[in-house]
Amino acid sequence: MKKKSLLLSFCITSFVILFSTVFMAPKYIIILLDLFFYIGIIMLLIGSVLLIIQDGFFTRFINNSRRFYSTLSKREQVIQDVEGKNGENPSYLKQFPLLAYILPLGAFYLSLSLIGSLITVQLGR
Repeated sequence: MKKKSLLLSFCITSFVILFSTVFMAPKYIIILLDLFFYIGIIMLLIGSVLLIIQDGFFTRFINNSRRFYSTLSKREQVIQDVEGKNGENPSYLKQFPLLAYILPLGAFYLSLSLIGSLITVQLGR
């Protein structure tokens, strides 16, 4: 419920800003559409990086690198045999609750700017 209301409030606010700019200062509509585009791209970029981190891509790479370098070192193998370790590190998954908000809002702002730009180009001809 909270997700839908937050997303709806961002959508309504964006439309109000866009339409008020169209009727009050039409020459600034391109600047506003550029701003929406930049905000959308940045939000999608941040959301994508958070999604990659959340899925554990880097932790698997780091764990495999550690395992590879520990097999190269005879001293490390002896220490692991004496201590009885199996060489696997525990998995630490990070959860980002903001990810559910950032990606849809970024896509919304990006699509809003693209649709607005297409409309502006068609009306300008």
